Amino acid sequence: MNTSNVIRMGRPKKVFPESELEELTKVSKYGLNQADTAAYFGYSLNTFKRMIEEDSRVERAMTKGRLSGIVEVAQALYQKALDGHFQSMKFYLACRAGWNERATYREAMYGENYVEDRKVTVEVVYPEDRKELGY
Repeated sequence: MNTSNVIRMGRPKKVFPESELEELTKVSKYGLNQADTAAYFGYSLNTFKRMIEEDSRVERAMTKGRLSGIVEVAQALYQKALDGHFQSMKFYLACRAGWNERATYREAMYGENYVEDRKVTVEVVYPEDRKELGY
């Protein structure tokens, strides 16, 4: 069968317009899900998903927008922490450095060898006495 004479039926595929890619990047930074993003641009979810699969520009625009939103919020959080906002500091250190209140307190007080109900004795050793005492 000669395929050059085949008439294709159905609607033409929708292609995401080049003119709306910048708007897609802006909208994506706000964390909308695909269904909401599709509705924003007037597409069904299935059509929008197909556009993402078939057009790498759409996926790149969404990824770029999502990441720029994350960067903006991270910068704001970091700045608040640097400005002395305690909750921001605490959240940043918990997420980025693995800190938590219990572990941080215990490690600060007892080091890695934490044992419940432990008595701590503090011995002051002057620098000139360190060698003599074996420190």
